[in-house]
Amino acid sequence: MEYFTKRLPILGGFAALLELGLFSVATVPPIHAQARPSSGSEFEVSSVKRWVPTGRGMSVGVSISGPRVTFSAMGLTGFIEYAYDLKPYQIMGGPSWIDSERYDIVAKVDGESIPTKDRVRRMLQTLLADRFQLKFHHDTKEMSVYALVVSKGGLKLKESSPDAEESLSVGEREQAMEMTVIHGTMEQLALNLSSRADRPVVDRTGLAGHYDYKIVGWTPGRNATDSDATSSSSILAAVQEQLGLKLTPQKAAVPIFAIDHAAKPEPN
Repeated sequence: MEYFTKRLPILGGFAALLELGLFSVATVPPIHAQARPSSGSEFEVSSVKRWVPTGRGMSVGVSISGPRVTFSAMGLTGFIEYAYDLKPYQIMGGPSWIDSERYDIVAKVDGESIPTKDRVRRMLQTLLADRFQLKFHHDTKEMSVYALVVSKGGLKLKESSPDAEESLSVGEREQAMEMTVIHGTMEQLALNLSSRADRPVVDRTGLAGHYDYKIVGWTPGRNATDSDATSSSSILAAVQEQLGLKLTPQKAAVPIFAIDHAAKPEPN
């Protein structure tokens, strides 16, 4: 069974639902052109129902167990993030309920094998078009970002062994966060930092290799801002002091997923 864990392959994370797994292979995820997925990219069966609070808390996420795929207590924004491999700041427009209304989706692919994430994403795209009547277009928008650059003091990273297995481990120790990465790229680090800062982070290091590193001692909670760069409890300061990298405020054009239309699904 696949579920969110505190140790996972770098490329296996799900953006925006948990503290973990915000790595990808592009500095900013591209927007897919709007086109109906090809035949065969549909769940064999699926059920969409509005999530109702039970008083026992809320478990949000995606799990894959054999051919069964479950999306729990997610809003339309979360479904779009997963289906199109996006970050929250890339999604614009849409009706007022796309975050407040949450849904459970239980689906099954044909056969008995475990589907890949790419296949699940394609099937979810079809489901969103059919059940949520989702229509969109792609665009770009200039916005404030942090540029990840090498600081004046120089890089403090160790290059990975070529045969090292990619991994990410994030945890909390003595009320401070700790992240350990094996065989990670700067593009992946920039995407991970995007979830912990108050704006997107783009890679401007010019470093194309793979690195092993650890970041320790920052305080979990709210996203870091530019004014936190000198705070010992900020991940921005930790990145500079421990990795020899710096986050510099800049403006950049970011790909945008613009929602043109969406409708609440009829339950089944």
